[in-house]
Amino acid sequence: MRGWRNLRSAVGWRNTLIGLQEAGDASAARIDTPHGQESFDYVFGADGAQSAVRQAMAVEFEGYTHRRQWSMADADIDDGHTN
Repeated sequence: MRGWRNLRSAVGWRNTLIGLQEAGDASAARIDTPHGQESFDYVFGADGAQSAVRQAMAVEFEGYTHRRQWSMADADIDDGHTN
C-alpha cells in the first residue's frame, strides 16, 4: 500500500457495501457513502475475517483470528515527557 496515494483514489470511511457484481473479467461494487450511493470498478476490502466484500464474493477466510481484540496506532503525543 506504499503507493496508494499515487493511484488517484481515496480511502472511504463510513461506507457500506450494497452489492458486488461480477461479469466475466470485470466487476463493479455499489457502495452507500455519506454522500449517497456510488459505483466503483475496483474495491479493496480491509474489514477483517468477517469482511462484507469477502462474503459478497463467497470467498472463505483462510487463516486464524486472535481471541483478543487489539488496535495499532501511529501517533505523535506531546505529553511533556522526554522518554
